[in-house]
Amino acid sequence: MKPGPRSQITPEMWQRILALIEGGLPIGRAAVIAGTDRHAVRRFAMASRASRAALKKAEAESEYFHVLKIRDGKQGWKRSAWFLQVKWPQRWGERKSSPDPQGNQSLILCTTVIQKEARR
Repeated sequence: MKPGPRSQITPEMWQRILALIEGGLPIGRAAVIAGTDRHAVRRFAMASRASRAALKKAEAESEYFHVLKIRDGKQGWKRSAWFLQVKWPQRWGERKSSPDPQGNQSLILCTTVIQKEARR
């Protein structure tokens, strides 16, 4: 099967994709909403240093939003803890070999966030 034509990402599409990623969507889902695919987004991001930096910044802003919510104890901090654990399990996932007997996994994540913020 021959591949179709490459999707052209306009500046407006790129800004929409970055906003969706900053809002927490994975690259593939953001691409679909913007009318393209994840491969086109990756190609576009790799085409320039500025595009790569913008993509990384959008992902970091999404993560930072949730970290601040947990750190500040704002309403919905448990949802943010869950989001971080699912989106970035290698960075925010549970590291204990056995589960917490009281089921305080979100509290453990919150403690981890506070400790990481304190090191900054």
